[in-house]
Amino acid sequence: MEITKAPFLSRLGVSLSATVSSSLGTLAVRPHDHLHNPESFIANEKYFALPWQGPERISTALGVIDQLAGTGGPDQVQVPLLEAHTSAISDFQFNPFNDDIIVTVGHDRAMHLWRLDEITLRQDSAVAFRKSNFKFSIKGGARPSCIRFHPCAANLALVVCGVPGDLRDISLKLYDIADQKQEPVLEVKRKANDFVLSAAWSFDGTSIVTVGGGRNLECFDPRTNEKALTSEDPTHDSYNKSVKVLSLREFERCVTLGYSMDGLREIAIWDLRNPKCEVSRTRLDREAGPSSFASLLDLEANTLFLSSRGDRDVDVVKLEPETGNVFHMDTYRSLGVGTTQAIAMMPKSMCDFGSGEIARLARVSNNQIEYIRFKVTPGGVGSDAVK
Repeated sequence: MEITKAPFLSRLGVSLSATVSSSLGTLAVRPHDHLHNPESFIANEKYFALPWQGPERISTALGVIDQLAGTGGPDQVQVPLLEAHTSAISDFQFNPFNDDIIVTVGHDRAMHLWRLDEITLRQDSAVAFRKSNFKFSIKGGARPSCIRFHPCAANLALVVCGVPGDLRDISLKLYDIADQKQEPVLEVKRKANDFVLSAAWSFDGTSIVTVGGGRNLECFDPRTNEKALTSEDPTHDSYNKSVKVLSLREFERCVTLGYSMDGLREIAIWDLRNPKCEVSRTRLDREAGPSSFASLLDLEANTLFLSSRGDRDVDVVKLEPETGNVFHMDTYRSLGVGTTQAIAMMPKSMCDFGSGEIARLARVSNNQIEYIRFKVTPGGVGSDAVK
């Protein structure tokens, strides 16, 4: 199925528009060049975080910017660094229940917990903080690849261990970061070479959804020994490009984003109660798409914002979980010379709903961070830059 234009906006007599405004001055130290994944940039109400250039072009540090601290000068922002890992950082997440806590995992088989309210994140000095509040040593040999916080239980973090090429301890480990104990509270072991490419909690937190190396979707309750519900066929046919799974809020469904065999971007919607076959599959492109793209989900509106590194566009896609329909709402195209280095979804609480704003993104472009505000407005569709 090919994607179609959303019919409901015209019926309501409204359209989607976007405006851009600068957030901060130019970042004084360069973000990590190997940010081939444009989602390696996250934000909450207080902070931005993104990998930072380190020795031998390896990202061993995390740059954290306090949004409320002001700029370090009219032109440049000095970025404080969290630099406790001895090898590349593989993933990092803010605690959804505490904006001042961020957790990082790295190829040095360590997980570090940082309390940002206990350190001074000044933007007039590129200070490197090398001692975290607590270090978890992840035992077993396999390198952690990603971390996902539980959506309902505070301080419960899922760590996926095992990347392509790892032969030891392919597993999912559950840590209570508040207890600060080295042993996980729960561990689910996987078969050798059965590494996880993408993982997500179900919306209610009762199940874990994964896409493994075989590209099949799995859904299981980590508290029981019941066999995982598995899709009969791969979620997407391309085995040499990225794949991602995201849980939806309604009807116990999830969405996967990946590529067809001929390199076209795809969206597939799945029923977690019976994931043998997809509910729907929609192709986003008529020609081969980028090798990696960001997919930011607005849970409340069932809307995806899609962009890729080196691109100027942000595509807005509406999902209907119950029917499986997927509609293209609009495409925002930057009028400036900068292209996307990385992009993140801002919390819904930061939107100005009184002006019709429905979503806000933060984008790194030309080593600057800018906001893209999406609004539902009467009249024609347009976008402009506001400095």
